[in-house]
Amino acid sequence: MEPYHVLNRKGKTEGGRPGASVLHLRSSVLRLAGALLRSSYMPLIISMAAIAVSLPTLNVGFLNDDYMHRAILVGPSRVTDRLAEKGLAPHGTGRLRHALSETFVAVHPEGNLQPMRDYGALAWWTYDGFRVAFWRPVASLTQWLDYRLFPSPLY
Repeated sequence: MEPYHVLNRKGKTEGGRPGASVLHLRSSVLRLAGALLRSSYMPLIISMAAIAVSLPTLNVGFLNDDYMHRAILVGPSRVTDRLAEKGLAPHGTGRLRHALSETFVAVHPEGNLQPMRDYGALAWWTYDGFRVAFWRPVASLTQWLDYRLFPSPLY
Protein backbone atom coordinates (compact mmCIF):
# COMPACT_ATOMS: atom_id res chain seq x y z
CA MET A 1 0.00 0.00 0.00
CA GLU A 2 1.28 3.43 -0.99
CA PRO A 3 1.80 5.97 1.80
CA TYR A 4 -0.45 9.01 2.02
CA HIS A 5 1.12 12.12 0.39
CA VAL A 6 0.02 15.71 0.95
CA LEU A 7 0.01 17.88 -2.19
CA ASN A 8 0.92 21.55 -2.05
CA ARG A 9 -0.65 24.28 -4.24
CA LYS A 10 1.64 23.45 -7.17
CA GLY A 11 0.48 19.83 -7.27
CA LYS A 12 3.67 18.43 -5.79
CA THR A 13 4.16 16.26 -2.73
CA GLU A 14 6.05 17.51 0.27
CA GLY A 15 9.20 15.93 -1.15
CA GLY A 16 8.90 18.09 -4.28
CA ARG A 17 7.90 15.29 -6.66
CA PRO A 18 4.78 15.74 -8.80
CA GLY A 19 1.63 14.16 -7.44
CA ALA A 20 -0.28 11.46 -9.28
CA SER A 21 -2.99 13.88 -10.50
CA VAL A 22 -0.40 16.19 -12.05
CA LEU A 23 1.36 13.29 -13.77
CA HIS A 24 -1.95 11.99 -15.09
CA LEU A 25 -2.90 15.44 -16.44
CA ARG A 26 0.53 15.87 -18.06
CA SER A 27 0.36 12.48 -19.76
CA SER A 28 -3.20 13.15 -21.01
CA VAL A 29 -2.13 16.49 -22.50
CA LEU A 30 0.84 14.85 -24.20
CA ARG A 31 -1.37 12.07 -25.60
CA LEU A 32 -3.84 14.65 -26.94
CA ALA A 33 -1.04 16.71 -28.51
CA GLY A 34 0.43 13.58 -30.12
CA ALA A 35 -2.95 12.58 -31.53
CA LEU A 36 -3.47 16.08 -32.96
CA LEU A 37 -0.04 16.11 -34.57
CA ARG A 38 -0.63 12.71 -36.18
CA SER A 39 -4.07 13.76 -37.45
CA SER A 40 -4.57 14.06 -41.18
CA TYR A 41 -6.51 17.26 -40.45
CA MET A 42 -3.48 19.04 -38.95
CA PRO A 43 -2.48 20.92 -42.16
CA LEU A 44 -6.06 22.17 -42.47
CA ILE A 45 -6.17 23.20 -38.80
CA ILE A 46 -2.88 25.09 -39.08
CA SER A 47 -4.00 26.80 -42.30
CA MET A 48 -7.31 27.87 -40.79
CA ALA A 49 -5.56 29.17 -37.67
CA ALA A 50 -3.13 31.19 -39.81
CA ILE A 51 -5.99 32.69 -41.81
CA ALA A 52 -7.96 33.51 -38.66
CA VAL A 53 -4.97 35.26 -37.10
CA SER A 54 -4.27 37.22 -40.32
CA LEU A 55 -7.83 38.41 -41.03
CA PRO A 56 -7.70 41.54 -38.82
CA THR A 57 -4.78 42.90 -40.86
CA LEU A 58 -6.92 43.30 -43.98
CA ASN A 59 -8.49 46.50 -42.64
CA VAL A 60 -5.23 48.12 -41.51
CA GLY A 61 -3.84 49.39 -44.81
CA PHE A 62 -0.23 50.38 -45.40
CA LEU A 63 2.18 50.78 -42.50
CA ASN A 64 5.80 51.92 -42.12
CA ASP A 65 7.96 50.45 -44.90
CA ASP A 66 4.93 49.55 -47.03
CA TYR A 67 4.99 53.14 -48.32
CA MET A 68 8.68 52.86 -49.18
CA HIS A 69 8.21 49.53 -50.96
CA ARG A 70 5.28 50.93 -52.91
CA ALA A 71 7.31 53.99 -53.87
CA ILE A 72 10.16 51.80 -55.12
CA LEU A 73 8.02 49.23 -56.91
CA VAL A 74 5.20 51.24 -58.48
CA GLY A 75 7.21 53.98 -60.10
CA PRO A 76 6.69 57.71 -60.36
CA SER A 77 3.62 59.02 -58.59
CA ARG A 78 2.56 61.91 -56.37
CA VAL A 79 3.46 59.98 -53.21
CA THR A 80 6.81 58.85 -54.60
CA ASP A 81 7.68 62.41 -55.57
CA ARG A 82 6.85 63.66 -52.07
CA LEU A 83 8.99 60.93 -50.48
CA ALA A 84 11.85 61.62 -52.92
CA GLU A 85 11.72 65.36 -52.12
CA LYS A 86 12.34 64.52 -48.47
CA GLY A 87 15.07 62.04 -49.43
CA LEU A 88 13.09 59.06 -48.14
CA ALA A 89 12.55 57.33 -51.49
CA PRO A 90 15.23 56.71 -54.13
CA HIS A 91 14.98 58.15 -57.63
CA GLY A 92 14.48 55.89 -60.65
CA THR A 93 11.70 53.83 -59.17
CA GLY A 94 9.48 51.31 -60.94
CA ARG A 95 12.17 49.51 -62.94
CA LEU A 96 12.85 45.83 -62.21
CA ARG A 97 16.61 46.28 -61.82
CA HIS A 98 16.07 49.07 -59.33
CA ALA A 99 13.41 47.06 -57.49
CA LEU A 100 15.73 44.05 -57.11
CA SER A 101 18.52 46.15 -55.61
CA GLU A 102 16.60 48.74 -53.54
CA THR A 103 13.38 47.21 -52.21
CA PHE A 104 14.83 45.97 -48.92
CA VAL A 105 17.38 48.74 -48.34
CA ALA A 106 15.96 50.50 -45.30
CA VAL A 107 18.90 52.77 -44.46
CA HIS A 108 21.85 53.66 -46.67
CA PRO A 109 24.60 56.05 -45.47
CA GLU A 110 24.93 57.85 -48.82
CA GLY A 111 21.22 57.67 -49.57
CA ASN A 112 18.70 58.29 -46.85
CA LEU A 113 20.53 58.27 -43.52
CA GLN A 114 20.44 62.04 -42.96
CA PRO A 115 16.85 62.47 -44.23
CA MET A 116 15.76 59.64 -41.90
CA ARG A 117 17.43 61.46 -38.99
CA ASP A 118 15.78 64.74 -39.99
CA TYR A 119 12.41 63.06 -40.31
CA GLY A 120 12.78 61.47 -36.86
CA ALA A 121 12.82 57.84 -37.98
CA LEU A 122 16.40 57.50 -36.69
CA ALA A 123 17.99 59.05 -33.63
CA TRP A 124 20.34 62.00 -34.10
CA TRP A 125 23.20 59.97 -32.65
CA THR A 126 22.92 57.14 -35.21
CA TYR A 127 26.34 56.06 -36.53
CA ASP A 128 27.22 57.76 -39.84
CA GLY A 129 28.02 54.42 -41.48
CA PHE A 130 24.77 52.77 -40.35
CA ARG A 131 23.28 50.59 -43.09
CA VAL A 132 20.30 48.26 -43.09
CA ALA A 133 20.03 46.36 -46.37
CA PHE A 134 18.89 42.87 -47.27
CA TRP A 135 19.23 41.29 -50.69
CA ARG A 136 16.03 39.34 -51.25
CA PRO A 137 15.68 38.92 -55.01
CA VAL A 138 12.77 36.46 -54.98
CA ALA A 139 10.69 38.59 -52.59
CA SER A 140 11.57 41.74 -54.57
CA LEU A 141 10.63 40.09 -57.86
CA THR A 142 7.30 38.76 -56.60
CA GLN A 143 6.41 42.13 -55.07
CA TRP A 144 7.37 43.93 -58.29
CA LEU A 145 5.14 41.52 -60.26
CA ASP A 146 2.35 42.00 -57.74
CA TYR A 147 2.41 45.77 -58.22
CA ARG A 148 2.53 45.33 -62.00
CA LEU A 149 -0.49 43.00 -62.03
CA PHE A 150 -2.46 44.74 -59.24
CA PRO A 151 -1.29 48.38 -59.01
CA SER A 152 -3.91 49.46 -56.48
CA PRO A 153 -4.63 47.74 -53.18
CA LEU A 154 -7.52 45.29 -53.13
CA TYR A 155 -8.89 46.57 -49.83
